[in-house]
Amino acid sequence: MSTDRENANYWYNELVEGLRLIASEFDVQERALPDFVHLPDEVLNAVDLDTLSLVVELGLVTQEQTEKIKQLDCALENIELPSNYEAMIEDMKNGNSFNTLRKMAHEVLNSLGQTYKEPATSAVYVKSS
Repeated sequence: MSTDRENANYWYNELVEGLRLIASEFDVQERALPDFVHLPDEVLNAVDLDTLSLVVELGLVTQEQTEKIKQLDCALENIELPSNYEAMIEDMKNGNSFNTLRKMAHEVLNSLGQTYKEPATSAVYVKSS
Protein backbone atom coordinates (compact mmCIF):
# COMPACT_ATOMS: atom_id res chain seq x y z
CA MET A 1 0.00 0.00 0.00
CA SER A 2 1.41 3.39 -0.95
CA THR A 3 1.61 6.36 1.36
CA ASP A 4 0.36 9.89 0.72
CA ARG A 5 3.98 10.97 0.19
CA GLU A 6 4.52 8.26 -2.44
CA ASN A 7 1.27 9.24 -4.16
CA ALA A 8 2.23 12.93 -4.07
CA ASN A 9 5.66 12.15 -5.52
CA TYR A 10 4.04 10.10 -8.29
CA TRP A 11 1.62 12.91 -9.18
CA TYR A 12 4.37 15.53 -8.99
CA ASN A 13 6.42 13.50 -11.48
CA GLU A 14 3.37 13.12 -13.71
CA LEU A 15 2.87 16.90 -13.54
CA VAL A 16 6.48 17.53 -14.56
CA GLU A 17 6.28 15.06 -17.45
CA GLY A 18 2.97 16.58 -18.57
CA LEU A 19 4.57 20.02 -18.56
CA ARG A 20 7.48 18.66 -20.56
CA LEU A 21 5.05 17.22 -23.09
CA ILE A 22 3.25 20.56 -23.46
CA ALA A 23 6.57 22.43 -23.66
CA SER A 24 7.86 20.15 -26.43
CA GLU A 25 7.92 20.94 -30.11
CA PHE A 26 5.40 19.02 -32.21
CA ASP A 27 7.81 16.35 -33.46
CA VAL A 28 8.76 15.49 -29.86
CA GLN A 29 5.10 15.38 -28.81
CA GLU A 30 4.33 13.08 -31.71
CA ARG A 31 7.21 10.71 -30.86
CA ALA A 32 6.31 10.66 -27.16
CA LEU A 33 2.76 9.41 -27.65
CA PRO A 34 1.31 6.24 -29.17
CA ASP A 35 0.11 6.43 -32.78
CA PHE A 36 -3.51 5.67 -31.91
CA VAL A 37 -4.14 8.66 -29.62
CA HIS A 38 -5.79 11.93 -30.60
CA LEU A 39 -2.64 14.02 -30.34
CA PRO A 40 -4.23 17.42 -29.60
CA ASP A 41 -6.36 15.94 -26.80
CA GLU A 42 -3.41 14.18 -25.19
CA VAL A 43 -1.29 17.33 -25.17
CA LEU A 44 -4.10 19.59 -24.00
CA ASN A 45 -4.95 17.18 -21.16
CA ALA A 46 -1.37 16.54 -20.05
CA VAL A 47 -1.80 18.45 -16.76
CA ASP A 48 -4.32 17.06 -14.27
CA LEU A 49 -5.50 19.56 -11.66
CA ASP A 50 -7.49 16.85 -9.84
CA THR A 51 -4.26 15.43 -8.43
CA LEU A 52 -2.67 18.76 -7.58
CA SER A 53 -4.20 19.15 -4.11
CA LEU A 54 -2.19 16.26 -2.62
CA VAL A 55 1.00 17.59 -4.23
CA VAL A 56 0.32 21.04 -2.71
CA GLU A 57 -0.76 19.61 0.65
CA LEU A 58 2.53 17.75 1.03
CA GLY A 59 4.55 20.82 0.07
CA LEU A 60 5.90 19.69 -3.29
CA VAL A 61 4.40 22.75 -4.99
CA THR A 62 3.99 26.23 -3.50
CA GLN A 63 0.88 28.38 -3.79
CA GLU A 64 2.66 30.65 -6.29
CA GLN A 65 3.59 27.64 -8.44
CA THR A 66 0.02 26.35 -8.14
CA GLU A 67 -1.27 29.64 -9.55
CA LYS A 68 1.08 29.33 -12.54
CA ILE A 69 -0.14 25.77 -13.13
CA LYS A 70 -3.76 26.92 -12.94
CA GLN A 71 -3.06 29.73 -15.43
CA LEU A 72 -1.58 27.19 -17.83
CA ASP A 73 -4.55 24.87 -17.29
CA CYS A 74 -6.93 27.74 -18.08
CA ALA A 75 -5.02 28.46 -21.30
CA LEU A 76 -5.15 24.75 -22.19
CA GLU A 77 -8.90 24.63 -21.63
CA ASN A 78 -9.61 27.81 -23.56
CA ILE A 79 -7.58 27.10 -26.67
CA GLU A 80 -9.70 27.16 -29.80
CA LEU A 81 -9.05 24.29 -32.15
CA PRO A 82 -10.18 23.99 -35.75
CA SER A 83 -12.75 21.26 -36.36
CA ASN A 84 -10.57 19.59 -38.99
CA TYR A 85 -7.92 17.23 -37.55
CA GLU A 86 -5.31 18.14 -40.16
CA ALA A 87 -5.78 21.83 -39.30
CA MET A 88 -5.41 20.97 -35.59
CA ILE A 89 -2.11 19.27 -36.32
CA GLU A 90 -0.94 22.26 -38.35
CA ASP A 91 -1.86 24.51 -35.40
CA MET A 92 0.15 22.27 -33.09
CA LYS A 93 3.14 22.52 -35.42
CA ASN A 94 3.09 26.23 -36.21
CA GLY A 95 0.22 28.01 -34.46
CA ASN A 96 0.76 30.94 -32.13
CA SER A 97 -1.60 29.49 -29.52
CA PHE A 98 0.45 26.29 -29.17
CA ASN A 99 3.69 28.26 -29.11
CA THR A 100 2.22 30.32 -26.26
CA LEU A 101 1.30 27.11 -24.41
CA ARG A 102 4.85 25.80 -24.89
CA LYS A 103 6.29 29.01 -23.48
CA MET A 104 3.92 28.90 -20.49
CA ALA A 105 4.83 25.26 -19.80
CA HIS A 106 8.54 26.15 -19.90
CA GLU A 107 7.89 28.95 -17.40
CA VAL A 108 6.04 26.60 -15.05
CA LEU A 109 8.83 24.03 -15.31
CA ASN A 110 11.36 26.74 -14.45
CA SER A 111 9.27 27.88 -11.48
CA LEU A 112 9.31 24.27 -10.22
CA GLY A 113 13.11 24.17 -10.56
CA GLN A 114 12.80 21.60 -13.33
CA THR A 115 14.65 21.63 -16.62
CA TYR A 116 13.14 20.85 -19.96
CA LYS A 117 13.97 17.52 -21.51
CA GLU A 118 11.99 15.21 -23.72
CA PRO A 119 8.98 13.87 -21.83
CA ALA A 120 8.86 10.34 -20.49
CA THR A 121 5.25 9.36 -20.96
CA SER A 122 3.97 6.55 -18.81
CA ALA A 123 0.29 6.51 -19.65
CA VAL A 124 -1.50 3.19 -19.64
CA TYR A 125 -4.39 2.91 -22.06
CA VAL A 126 -7.19 0.58 -21.05
CA LYS A 127 -9.91 -0.48 -23.43
CA SER A 128 -13.25 -0.31 -21.65
CA SER A 129 -15.94 -2.88 -22.25
